[in-house]
Amino acid sequence: LIVWRKTLALPGERVRRARQFSQRYGAWFWLYTLAFGLMHIGNYQPEAGQWLWLPLLVVPQIITGVMLGYLRNRNGLYSAMLAHFALNFMAIGVATWLR
Repeated sequence: LIVWRKTLALPGERVRRARQFSQRYGAWFWLYTLAFGLMHIGNYQPEAGQWLWLPLLVVPQIITGVMLGYLRNRNGLYSAMLAHFALNFMAIGVATWLR
């Protein structure tokens, strides 16, 4: 950790790392969006033979991940967290109401 901190203290090193991150930001954004959607596969309990349909079931979550990522980039982390809370709150409300 000390060696890493000393390398960041070199002139121009922080700028170089920031430039590298910004050049690869698009790939990281789509990777995290896909991971966000795939993480929600656990919400489903398919029967035998239905495992092939699971990626299609999480497409709405991937789209939601894109929208939340856009909100995060545009308005900040708290706006994306608030939108995620609102979506979960509405989903739980509808599920409770339908019972």
